[in-house]
Amino acid sequence: MNATTKYRERQQNIAAALAALRRVLDRHNEQQRERPTDWGYCGDLGYVEERLGEALAHLGGCDDV
Repeated sequence: MNATTKYRERQQNIAAALAALRRVLDRHNEQQRERPTDWGYCGDLGYVEERLGEALAHLGGCDDV
C-alpha cells in the first residue's frame, strides 16, 4: 500500500464518521428537546465541539469555523 491509497482510505473513513456524527447529532437533538432543562446535553456538545476544533487545528483549518 502506498501513501496515496492510505490517504484515500482515511478520507473515506472520515467522511463516513462525519455522516454518522450527523445522524447521532440529530438523535441527540431529539433527546434534548424531550429534556430541555438538562444541561448534560450542552456538556456533550461542548466536549464534541472542542474535539472538532482540535481536529480542525491539526489540519490547519481553524479559520473555516
